[in-house]
Amino acid sequence: MATWCHAGRRSAHEVLRGMMYLSPRVSRTLVQAYLAKSELPPDPLTPREREVL
Repeated sequence: MATWCHAGRRSAHEVLRGMMYLSPRVSRTLVQAYLAKSELPPDPLTPREREVL
């Protein structure tokens, strides 16, 4: 729980400063795809989920 709260606070601070916050999972996926020179996996979100975000 403490880790989740810390991550939530960190992401909120980044966004309020006009920055972008990517979760460790998303960051890891992007770096792995870049290093492997491969395509990113298809978006697992539905159009509605994407709209909410």
